[in-house]
Amino acid sequence: MFTATRLKALALVAVVLGGLGFVVTPPRPADAAPPEKAATTAREPQILVWVKGKAVLLKPDGTIVRSWEGEQVPNVYAARLSPDGTRIAVLRPYETRTLKTAVPVGGGASLQGSFGRTLHKLMICTVADKLTGPDVDVPGDAVYTVFWSGDGTRLFAGSHDDDPSYAQANNLRHWVIDAKTLKATEFKLPPGHHLIDVSADGKQFLTKGPIPKPTVCRPIWVVPADGSEPVRLTDTTEGEFDSQFSPDGKRILVCGAGLCEAGTRPDGNVGPGRVKTSTQPNWFDIIMIADGTRMPVLTCKQKQYVWRCRWSPGGTKIVYLPRTHSFPDIHDDVTVSAPDGTGTKVILSLDHSSHVCIDWR
Repeated sequence: MFTATRLKALALVAVVLGGLGFVVTPPRPADAAPPEKAATTAREPQILVWVKGKAVLLKPDGTIVRSWEGEQVPNVYAARLSPDGTRIAVLRPYETRTLKTAVPVGGGASLQGSFGRTLHKLMICTVADKLTGPDVDVPGDAVYTVFWSGDGTRLFAGSHDDDPSYAQANNLRHWVIDAKTLKATEFKLPPGHHLIDVSADGKQFLTKGPIPKPTVCRPIWVVPADGSEPVRLTDTTEGEFDSQFSPDGKRILVCGAGLCEAGTRPDGNVGPGRVKTSTQPNWFDIIMIADGTRMPVLTCKQKQYVWRCRWSPGGTKIVYLPRTHSFPDIHDDVTVSAPDGTGTKVILSLDHSSHVCIDWR
């Protein structure tokens, strides 16, 4: 039992300790749980839209998170947002070269023509108030494609030397680039294959393979990274505009056009692939890699086509650009929907006359 004298003594000790800056707290029981750390908030995936003079990052509901304008946003060939949202890999133009040649106009006559081709470098921009960053030293005259690995530690790129034929096949080579050091190391694809995507786990490459003659389309292939046998999905009658592996690597979102008129279809040059040919002149589909099943996302109306398409990081949504032909002035509605095409929402509208890139990370 505490006496009045002991209580006074304890009170005096407390006053002295307080004056010395000490705080007395009761000991934590040995089996008590440690204090909880503050919860970290995961970054919400964002949609990148890049067109000459304007680039924006948006939420899937259309809310603008960040935007850039002016000369810092050139007319790039590709723009890819890193998985953590902190960097953008872009293929920026650095030189335009001109080819002058005689062009046949019929009846044995020809006219002198000039044809320009643009060469691109790979630049890594930091997502900040100004879009600046280093160029990456990739061998070759031009970099034609770039993708981030699923974990953001590497980039995959393709390059070639100047090619007046526009085939991008002169010294065609492919590279894996360390995202920290920016050092490029060559890797091999089958001869004549152009890289169009890499699966999130890095185990599959999506490519456009070689063609028997310049006037037909490049077939789409799935090339295993382990060197096992590639799988051809399409014939030379279908031209791919844009395509991407689903996050789980089992499906491909793809848009493009066929060499056909009013429902007719010419014979292919290399034979049927795993995927049955579309009966539509312009198509936007999902392909199951395992069996080649093809499911339409959108049935394009007359003169309508889809030019760009990307998966959401979770694979539950898609973003795409449906167009009605209106060159040289182009109108794009950046559209988000479910993979089956339902629940469409236009989150941004653009009027422009240049290349446009989209991504979702």
